[in-house]
Amino acid sequence: EKLEQKCEVSYQGVEGKNALELLKSSHKVETQTFGEMGEFVTTIDGVKAPATHFWAFSVNGKLAEVGAGDYQTKSDDTLNWKLQKIEL
Repeated sequence: EKLEQKCEVSYQGVEGKNALELLKSSHKVETQTFGEMGEFVTTIDGVKAPATHFWAFSVNGKLAEVGAGDYQTKSDDTLNWKLQKIEL
């Protein structure tokens, strides 16, 4: 399997749970904590974001404006993670 094919994860929201805890409940996740910005996902299911990319988190097709740990999901949310190139 190519890296790209493994580089997308989707799931439904659950009332009262945040996006990060849902991700962790169904996938193997590694995170790094950056001060006040909270936890950043660095690896999902063994796929570590290379230096040129990051794990981007979107809700219903739009890039999230808050960290996954701060996003309280709703049951009709579709959450998506994929490797995205860092634009400098």
